[in-house]
Amino acid sequence: MSELTKCNYCSLQDIRRRAKERGEKVTVLHNSKWWYGKGCNVYVHPKDIDLPNIKEDSKLHDRYSVAWFAELPDHCCC
Repeated sequence: MSELTKCNYCSLQDIRRRAKERGEKVTVLHNSKWWYGKGCNVYVHPKDIDLPNIKEDSKLHDRYSVAWFAELPDHCCC
């Protein structure tokens, strides 16, 4: 990784910070579709939407999707 590039952990922390400032919620869901490969999807959505309990092929998933990470470590790797 380039020293000028943020790691996925730090990118997710930025997404969470911005969502908190706007009063929104961040949801991270692991891919269940085989053609995406391993990884996880990141969604930012209003707090009143329970995204994990909505069918994955719903248009809401596309609407609120903000990132996809092949790997998401539990610490900074920058």
